[in-house]
Amino acid sequence: MTETVCHDHIIDPVLKKRLSKTASQSKCSYCERQALDDEKPFAIEMNDLGDEVWDAANWLYQWTDEGPYYIGDMSFSDETFYGTADVIYDTVEDAVDPAYSIPIVERLVEATIATENWIGNTDPSALGWEAFARTVRFESRFVIVGTSGRPGHEDESPARIAKFLDALLAYVESDLLVDLPADTILYRGRMTDDAAKLERDEISEEPSKTLGPAPSSRAEAGRLSPRGIGLFYAADALATAVAEIALHSNYDEAIIGGFKTTRSLKLLDFSRQLTAFPSIFASDAESRRRWIFARFKEHFTEMIAAPVVLDGREAVDYTPTQVVAEWLRFVPETRIDGIAWPSHATVGEGKNVMLFFGPGSDFRTDPPTETEMRHFTFKNPALTLSRDNITQHHVKRTVQVSPIEDEEP
Repeated sequence: MTETVCHDHIIDPVLKKRLSKTASQSKCSYCERQALDDEKPFAIEMNDLGDEVWDAANWLYQWTDEGPYYIGDMSFSDETFYGTADVIYDTVEDAVDPAYSIPIVERLVEATIATENWIGNTDPSALGWEAFARTVRFESRFVIVGTSGRPGHEDESPARIAKFLDALLAYVESDLLVDLPADTILYRGRMTDDAAKLERDEISEEPSKTLGPAPSSRAEAGRLSPRGIGLFYAADALATAVAEIALHSNYDEAIIGGFKTTRSLKLLDFSRQLTAFPSIFASDAESRRRWIFARFKEHFTEMIAAPVVLDGREAVDYTPTQVVAEWLRFVPETRIDGIAWPSHATVGEGKNVMLFFGPGSDFRTDPPTETEMRHFTFKNPALTLSRDNITQHHVKRTVQVSPIEDEEP
Protein backbone atom coordinates (compact mmCIF):
# COMPACT_ATOMS: atom_id res chain seq x y z
CA MET A 1 0.00 0.00 0.00
CA THR A 2 1.32 3.42 -0.92
CA GLU A 3 -1.24 5.43 1.07
CA THR A 4 -0.51 7.22 4.31
CA VAL A 5 -2.73 8.11 7.26
CA CYS A 6 -2.46 10.74 9.98
CA HIS A 7 -1.20 9.39 13.28
CA ASP A 8 -3.97 11.50 14.87
CA HIS A 9 -6.57 9.41 13.02
CA ILE A 10 -5.55 6.45 15.20
CA ILE A 11 -7.68 6.71 18.35
CA ASP A 12 -6.96 3.35 20.01
CA PRO A 13 -4.40 4.31 22.69
CA VAL A 14 -2.39 1.08 22.45
CA LEU A 15 -2.24 1.13 18.67
CA LYS A 16 -1.53 4.86 18.65
CA LYS A 17 1.43 4.45 20.98
CA ARG A 18 2.77 1.47 19.04
CA LEU A 19 2.68 3.38 15.75
CA SER A 20 3.98 6.68 17.14
CA LYS A 21 7.60 5.85 16.22
CA THR A 22 6.65 5.08 12.61
CA ALA A 23 5.23 8.54 11.77
CA SER A 24 7.63 9.31 8.93
CA GLN A 25 5.32 10.82 6.30
CA SER A 26 4.27 14.42 5.67
CA LYS A 27 0.92 13.89 3.95
CA CYS A 28 -2.29 12.04 4.75
CA SER A 29 -4.10 10.26 1.93
CA TYR A 30 -7.47 10.59 3.68
CA CYS A 31 -7.78 14.11 5.07
CA GLU A 32 -5.20 15.45 2.55
CA ARG A 33 -3.32 17.30 5.24
CA GLN A 34 0.23 18.28 4.30
CA ALA A 35 3.06 19.22 6.59
CA LEU A 36 4.27 22.79 6.62
CA ASP A 37 7.89 23.49 5.82
CA ASP A 38 9.04 23.35 9.45
CA GLU A 39 6.56 20.71 10.62
CA LYS A 40 7.64 17.24 11.67
CA PRO A 41 6.24 14.20 9.83
CA PHE A 42 2.83 13.29 11.24
CA ALA A 43 1.55 10.42 9.06
CA ILE A 44 2.25 6.70 9.04
CA GLU A 45 2.36 4.31 6.15
CA MET A 46 -0.73 2.21 5.68
CA ASN A 47 1.46 -0.88 5.53
CA ASP A 48 2.48 -0.29 9.15
CA LEU A 49 -1.18 0.03 10.18
CA GLY A 50 -2.03 -3.02 8.11
CA ASP A 51 0.56 -5.17 9.87
CA GLU A 52 -0.93 -4.36 13.28
CA VAL A 53 -4.50 -4.94 12.07
CA TRP A 54 -3.50 -8.24 10.49
CA ASP A 55 -1.93 -9.53 13.70
CA ALA A 56 -5.00 -8.60 15.76
CA ALA A 57 -7.42 -9.99 13.16
CA ASN A 58 -5.60 -13.30 13.22
CA TRP A 59 -6.06 -13.51 16.97
CA LEU A 60 -9.79 -12.89 16.67
CA TYR A 61 -10.30 -15.05 13.58
CA GLN A 62 -8.55 -17.55 11.36
CA TRP A 63 -9.00 -17.81 7.65
CA THR A 64 -9.90 -21.04 5.92
CA ASP A 65 -10.24 -22.47 2.42
CA GLU A 66 -13.47 -24.14 3.47
CA GLY A 67 -16.90 -22.57 3.37
CA PRO A 68 -20.62 -23.32 3.58
CA TYR A 69 -22.15 -25.78 1.16
CA TYR A 70 -25.18 -24.88 -0.92
CA ILE A 71 -28.38 -26.63 -1.93
CA GLY A 72 -29.92 -24.32 -4.48
CA ASP A 73 -29.77 -20.83 -2.99
CA MET A 74 -29.63 -22.11 0.61
CA SER A 75 -26.29 -22.29 2.42
CA PHE A 76 -25.57 -24.78 5.19
CA SER A 77 -22.70 -25.08 7.64
CA ASP A 78 -21.90 -26.03 11.22
CA GLU A 79 -19.56 -23.02 11.34
CA THR A 80 -20.23 -19.29 11.21
CA PHE A 81 -18.22 -17.82 8.34
CA TYR A 82 -17.15 -14.21 8.01
CA GLY A 83 -16.04 -12.19 5.02
CA THR A 84 -12.71 -10.38 4.96
CA ALA A 85 -14.46 -7.01 5.12
CA ASP A 86 -16.32 -8.09 8.28
CA VAL A 87 -13.12 -9.31 9.93
CA ILE A 88 -11.07 -6.20 9.15
CA TYR A 89 -13.87 -3.84 10.12
CA ASP A 90 -14.50 -5.71 13.36
CA THR A 91 -10.81 -5.40 14.21
CA VAL A 92 -10.18 -1.77 13.32
CA GLU A 93 -13.55 0.02 13.57
CA ASP A 94 -12.98 1.27 17.13
CA ALA A 95 -9.31 2.02 16.54
CA VAL A 96 -9.54 4.80 13.96
CA ASP A 97 -11.39 8.09 13.63
CA PRO A 98 -14.98 7.27 12.54
CA ALA A 99 -14.77 10.06 9.95
CA TYR A 100 -12.20 8.02 8.02
CA SER A 101 -12.89 4.46 9.12
CA ILE A 102 -14.79 3.33 6.02
CA PRO A 103 -12.17 4.32 3.39
CA ILE A 104 -9.35 3.05 5.63
CA VAL A 105 -11.07 -0.31 6.12
CA GLU A 106 -11.87 -0.57 2.42
CA ARG A 107 -8.21 -0.05 1.55
CA LEU A 108 -7.07 -2.57 4.15
CA VAL A 109 -9.54 -5.12 2.77
CA GLU A 110 -8.30 -4.53 -0.78
CA ALA A 111 -4.74 -5.13 0.38
CA THR A 112 -5.55 -8.31 2.31
CA ILE A 113 -4.51 -11.46 0.48
CA ALA A 114 -6.64 -14.16 2.06
CA THR A 115 -9.58 -16.40 1.44
CA GLU A 116 -12.95 -14.75 1.75
CA ASN A 117 -13.99 -17.23 4.44
CA TRP A 118 -12.96 -16.70 8.06
CA ILE A 119 -14.06 -18.46 11.24
CA GLY A 120 -13.74 -17.51 14.87
CA ASN A 121 -10.39 -18.38 16.37
CA THR A 122 -10.41 -21.95 17.66
CA ASP A 123 -7.66 -21.27 20.21
CA PRO A 124 -9.40 -22.01 23.54
CA SER A 125 -8.06 -18.79 25.05
CA ALA A 126 -9.79 -16.82 22.32
CA LEU A 127 -13.01 -18.82 22.14
CA GLY A 128 -15.59 -16.21 21.22
CA TRP A 129 -19.20 -15.99 22.29
CA GLU A 130 -20.56 -17.43 19.06
CA ALA A 131 -18.20 -20.42 19.23
CA PHE A 132 -19.05 -20.92 22.90
CA ALA A 133 -22.79 -20.73 22.19
CA ARG A 134 -22.52 -23.21 19.34
CA THR A 135 -20.47 -25.60 21.48
CA VAL A 136 -22.88 -25.74 24.42
CA ARG A 137 -25.88 -26.01 22.13
CA PHE A 138 -24.67 -28.82 19.93
CA GLU A 139 -21.56 -30.46 21.44
CA SER A 140 -21.28 -30.40 25.23
CA ARG A 141 -23.04 -28.64 28.07
CA PHE A 142 -23.02 -30.83 31.17
CA VAL A 143 -19.35 -31.78 31.55
CA ILE A 144 -17.08 -28.78 32.09
CA VAL A 145 -13.51 -29.66 32.99
CA GLY A 146 -10.39 -27.55 32.99
CA THR A 147 -7.73 -30.26 33.19
CA SER A 148 -7.44 -33.93 32.41
CA GLY A 149 -4.63 -36.43 32.07
CA ARG A 150 -6.05 -37.93 28.89
CA PRO A 151 -4.17 -36.94 25.69
CA GLY A 152 -6.14 -34.62 23.43
CA HIS A 153 -8.58 -33.43 26.09
CA GLU A 154 -7.60 -29.78 25.56
CA ASP A 155 -9.07 -29.89 22.04
CA GLU A 156 -12.42 -31.28 23.15
CA SER A 157 -15.48 -29.18 23.77
CA PRO A 158 -15.61 -29.43 27.60
CA ALA A 159 -12.05 -28.10 27.95
CA ARG A 160 -12.73 -25.31 25.45
CA ILE A 161 -15.85 -24.31 27.34
CA ALA A 162 -13.94 -24.28 30.63
CA LYS A 163 -11.27 -22.04 29.09
CA PHE A 164 -13.88 -19.56 27.91
CA LEU A 165 -15.64 -19.49 31.28
CA ASP A 166 -12.37 -19.03 33.16
CA ALA A 167 -11.75 -15.89 31.12
CA LEU A 168 -14.92 -14.38 32.56
CA LEU A 169 -13.19 -14.02 35.93
CA ALA A 170 -12.25 -10.56 34.67
CA TYR A 171 -15.64 -9.41 35.97
CA VAL A 172 -14.24 -9.44 39.51
CA GLU A 173 -12.28 -6.29 38.72
CA SER A 174 -14.79 -4.75 36.34
CA ASP A 175 -17.28 -1.92 36.68
CA LEU A 176 -20.13 -4.42 36.52
CA LEU A 177 -19.77 -5.84 40.02
CA VAL A 178 -21.99 -3.73 42.29
CA ASP A 179 -23.57 -3.90 45.73
CA LEU A 180 -27.35 -4.01 45.97
CA PRO A 181 -28.03 -2.32 49.33
CA ALA A 182 -30.10 -3.85 52.09
CA ASP A 183 -33.75 -2.70 52.13
CA THR A 184 -33.86 -2.52 48.32
CA ILE A 185 -37.30 -3.40 46.91
CA LEU A 186 -37.42 -5.88 44.01
CA TYR A 187 -40.73 -6.50 42.27
CA ARG A 188 -42.05 -9.84 41.10
CA GLY A 189 -45.56 -10.98 40.25
CA ARG A 190 -48.11 -13.03 38.39
CA MET A 191 -50.64 -12.35 35.68
CA THR A 192 -54.22 -13.49 36.25
CA ASP A 193 -57.78 -13.03 35.08
CA ASP A 194 -58.88 -11.98 38.57
CA ALA A 195 -56.22 -10.39 40.80
CA ALA A 196 -58.53 -9.93 43.78
CA LYS A 197 -59.54 -13.60 43.76
CA LEU A 198 -55.95 -14.80 43.36
CA GLU A 199 -54.79 -12.72 46.32
CA ARG A 200 -57.73 -13.83 48.47
CA ASP A 201 -57.62 -17.55 47.64
CA GLU A 202 -53.88 -18.26 47.29
CA ILE A 203 -51.47 -15.43 47.97
CA SER A 204 -52.83 -14.18 51.29
CA GLU A 205 -52.14 -17.52 52.99
CA GLU A 206 -48.46 -17.83 51.97
CA PRO A 207 -47.42 -14.58 50.20
CA SER A 208 -43.65 -15.11 49.89
CA LYS A 209 -44.08 -18.70 48.74
CA THR A 210 -46.80 -17.97 46.20
CA LEU A 211 -45.13 -14.89 44.70
CA GLY A 212 -41.57 -16.19 45.13
CA PRO A 213 -39.62 -18.52 42.82
CA ALA A 214 -41.54 -21.35 41.25
CA PRO A 215 -41.04 -24.82 42.74
CA SER A 216 -38.95 -27.21 40.64
CA SER A 217 -42.04 -29.03 39.38
CA ARG A 218 -43.37 -25.80 37.83
CA ALA A 219 -40.18 -23.92 36.94
CA GLU A 220 -40.05 -23.24 33.20
CA ALA A 221 -36.89 -22.59 31.20
CA GLY A 222 -35.69 -19.01 31.23
CA ARG A 223 -32.75 -17.12 29.79
CA LEU A 224 -30.65 -17.86 32.88
CA SER A 225 -32.06 -21.08 34.30
CA PRO A 226 -33.16 -24.39 32.77
CA ARG A 227 -36.50 -26.03 33.31
CA GLY A 228 -36.80 -27.51 36.79
CA ILE A 229 -34.56 -24.95 38.53
CA GLY A 230 -36.62 -22.18 40.07
CA LEU A 231 -34.74 -18.90 40.65
CA PHE A 232 -35.87 -15.43 41.68
CA TYR A 233 -36.56 -13.28 38.59
CA ALA A 234 -37.65 -9.74 39.43
CA ALA A 235 -37.32 -6.09 38.39
CA ASP A 236 -36.08 -2.94 40.09
CA ALA A 237 -39.28 -1.04 39.29
CA LEU A 238 -42.93 -2.01 39.62
CA ALA A 239 -43.84 -0.92 36.08
CA THR A 240 -40.96 -2.96 34.67
CA ALA A 241 -42.08 -6.07 36.53
CA VAL A 242 -45.64 -5.76 35.20
CA ALA A 243 -44.46 -5.07 31.65
CA GLU A 244 -42.14 -8.09 31.67
CA ILE A 245 -44.69 -10.65 32.85
CA ALA A 246 -47.47 -9.17 30.69
CA LEU A 247 -45.45 -9.92 27.55
CA HIS A 248 -46.00 -13.66 28.04
CA SER A 249 -49.61 -13.73 29.20
CA ASN A 250 -53.09 -13.24 27.78
CA TYR A 251 -54.43 -11.98 31.11
CA ASP A 252 -55.06 -8.31 31.81
CA GLU A 253 -54.54 -8.15 35.57
CA ALA A 254 -51.32 -8.46 37.57
CA ILE A 255 -50.58 -8.94 41.22
CA ILE A 256 -47.12 -7.80 42.28
CA GLY A 257 -45.09 -8.35 45.43
CA GLY A 258 -42.37 -5.94 46.52
CA PHE A 259 -39.64 -8.10 48.07
CA LYS A 260 -37.19 -6.29 50.37
CA THR A 261 -33.56 -7.40 50.64
CA THR A 262 -32.43 -8.05 54.22
CA ARG A 263 -28.73 -7.59 53.51
CA SER A 264 -26.39 -6.20 50.89
CA LEU A 265 -26.14 -8.44 47.83
CA LYS A 266 -23.51 -8.55 45.09
CA LEU A 267 -24.77 -8.29 41.52
CA LEU A 268 -23.07 -8.57 38.17
CA ASP A 269 -24.95 -5.71 36.50
CA PHE A 270 -24.91 -5.94 32.71
CA SER A 271 -26.93 -2.74 32.41
CA ARG A 272 -23.80 -0.79 33.36
CA GLN A 273 -21.18 0.36 30.89
CA LEU A 274 -17.53 -0.54 31.17
CA THR A 275 -15.59 2.67 31.69
CA ALA A 276 -12.66 1.43 29.64
CA PHE A 277 -12.98 -1.03 26.76
CA PRO A 278 -9.70 -2.98 26.46
CA SER A 279 -7.72 -2.63 23.26
CA ILE A 280 -7.63 -5.56 20.87
CA PHE A 281 -4.12 -4.42 19.95
CA ALA A 282 -2.78 -5.12 23.44
CA SER A 283 -1.28 -8.57 23.03
CA ASP A 284 -0.41 -9.46 26.64
CA ALA A 285 -2.47 -12.23 28.24
CA GLU A 286 -4.13 -10.03 30.87
CA SER A 287 -5.31 -7.43 28.34
CA ARG A 288 -6.70 -10.10 26.07
CA ARG A 289 -8.50 -11.73 28.99
CA ARG A 290 -10.16 -8.40 29.69
CA TRP A 291 -10.94 -7.93 26.02
CA ILE A 292 -12.67 -11.33 25.89
CA PHE A 293 -14.83 -10.34 28.84
CA ALA A 294 -15.73 -6.97 27.33
CA ARG A 295 -16.80 -8.61 24.06
CA PHE A 296 -18.65 -11.32 25.97
CA LYS A 297 -20.49 -8.62 27.90
CA GLU A 298 -21.90 -7.19 24.67
CA HIS A 299 -23.14 -10.55 23.35
CA PHE A 300 -24.40 -11.83 26.69
CA THR A 301 -26.37 -8.64 27.40
CA GLU A 302 -27.92 -8.71 23.94
CA MET A 303 -29.04 -12.30 24.39
CA ILE A 304 -30.52 -12.04 27.89
CA ALA A 305 -32.22 -8.73 27.09
CA ALA A 306 -33.91 -10.12 23.97
CA PRO A 307 -37.61 -11.01 24.16
CA VAL A 308 -38.28 -14.49 25.56
CA VAL A 309 -40.16 -16.60 23.00
CA LEU A 310 -41.44 -19.84 24.50
CA ASP A 311 -42.01 -21.81 21.30
CA GLY A 312 -40.00 -24.91 22.17
CA ARG A 313 -36.67 -23.70 20.82
CA GLU A 314 -35.71 -22.28 24.22
CA ALA A 315 -34.62 -25.77 25.30
CA VAL A 316 -31.58 -25.33 23.04
CA ASP A 317 -31.38 -21.60 22.34
CA TYR A 318 -31.12 -20.60 26.01
CA THR A 319 -28.38 -23.07 26.95
CA PRO A 320 -25.45 -20.63 26.42
CA THR A 321 -26.78 -18.08 28.89
CA GLN A 322 -27.96 -20.80 31.26
CA VAL A 323 -24.49 -22.37 31.37
CA VAL A 324 -22.86 -18.98 31.99
CA ALA A 325 -25.31 -18.13 34.78
CA GLU A 326 -24.78 -21.46 36.53
CA TRP A 327 -21.01 -21.10 36.28
CA LEU A 328 -21.19 -17.59 37.74
CA ARG A 329 -23.37 -18.94 40.53
CA PHE A 330 -21.08 -21.72 41.73
CA VAL A 331 -17.49 -21.36 40.50
CA PRO A 332 -15.90 -17.92 41.11
CA GLU A 333 -14.15 -17.32 44.42
CA THR A 334 -15.71 -13.86 44.56
CA ARG A 335 -19.27 -14.99 45.15
CA ILE A 336 -22.09 -13.10 43.51
CA ASP A 337 -25.76 -13.28 44.42
CA GLY A 338 -27.28 -12.56 41.05
CA ILE A 339 -27.29 -10.88 37.66
CA ALA A 340 -28.99 -7.70 36.43
CA TRP A 341 -29.62 -6.62 32.84
CA PRO A 342 -31.60 -3.93 30.98
CA SER A 343 -35.28 -4.55 30.36
CA HIS A 344 -36.39 -4.54 26.75
CA ALA A 345 -40.01 -4.09 27.89
CA THR A 346 -39.31 -0.64 29.38
CA VAL A 347 -36.23 0.42 27.41
CA GLY A 348 -34.06 2.83 29.33
CA GLU A 349 -36.37 2.91 32.34
CA GLY A 350 -35.78 -0.28 34.29
CA LYS A 351 -33.78 -3.42 34.59
CA ASN A 352 -34.35 -7.04 35.43
CA VAL A 353 -32.68 -8.87 38.29
CA MET A 354 -32.19 -12.60 38.75
CA LEU A 355 -30.99 -13.75 42.17
CA PHE A 356 -29.50 -17.19 42.77
CA PHE A 357 -32.13 -18.00 45.39
CA GLY A 358 -34.62 -20.79 44.88
CA PRO A 359 -37.90 -21.48 46.67
CA GLY A 360 -37.60 -22.09 50.40
CA SER A 361 -36.02 -20.42 53.38
CA ASP A 362 -34.35 -17.60 51.46
CA PHE A 363 -37.79 -15.96 51.38
CA ARG A 364 -40.10 -15.07 54.25
CA THR A 365 -43.31 -13.18 54.71
CA ASP A 366 -43.22 -10.20 57.07
CA PRO A 367 -44.63 -11.02 59.59
CA PRO A 368 -43.93 -14.75 59.08
CA THR A 369 -46.79 -17.12 58.38
CA GLU A 370 -47.44 -20.12 60.63
CA THR A 371 -45.92 -22.46 58.04
CA GLU A 372 -42.74 -20.40 57.84
CA MET A 373 -42.45 -20.26 61.60
CA ARG A 374 -42.58 -24.07 61.74
CA HIS A 375 -40.10 -24.76 58.95
CA PHE A 376 -37.73 -21.81 58.45
CA THR A 377 -37.01 -20.30 61.85
CA PHE A 378 -33.44 -21.63 61.72
CA LYS A 379 -32.28 -19.41 58.85
CA ASN A 380 -32.32 -15.69 58.12
CA PRO A 381 -34.04 -14.99 54.81
CA ALA A 382 -32.42 -13.03 51.98
CA LEU A 383 -35.68 -11.27 51.09
CA THR A 384 -38.93 -10.57 52.90
CA LEU A 385 -42.37 -9.73 51.57
CA SER A 386 -44.78 -7.60 53.55
CA ARG A 387 -48.48 -7.91 52.82
CA ASP A 388 -48.50 -4.13 52.54
CA ASN A 389 -46.22 -4.45 49.50
CA ILE A 390 -48.65 -6.62 47.52
CA THR A 391 -50.52 -4.61 44.89
CA GLN A 392 -52.94 -5.26 42.05
CA HIS A 393 -52.76 -3.70 38.59
CA HIS A 394 -54.59 -3.51 35.28
CA VAL A 395 -52.59 -4.05 32.09
CA LYS A 396 -53.33 -2.20 28.87
CA ARG A 397 -51.36 -3.29 25.82
CA THR A 398 -50.57 -1.23 22.76
CA VAL A 399 -49.20 -2.21 19.37
CA GLN A 400 -46.72 -0.18 17.35
CA VAL A 401 -46.31 -0.90 13.64
CA SER A 402 -43.22 0.01 11.63
CA PRO A 403 -41.80 -1.23 8.34
CA ILE A 404 -38.89 -3.67 8.32
CA GLU A 405 -35.90 -1.72 7.09
CA ASP A 406 -33.52 -3.41 4.68
CA GLU A 407 -30.10 -3.87 6.22
CA GLU A 408 -27.25 -2.08 4.54
CA PRO A 409 -24.96 -4.41 2.61
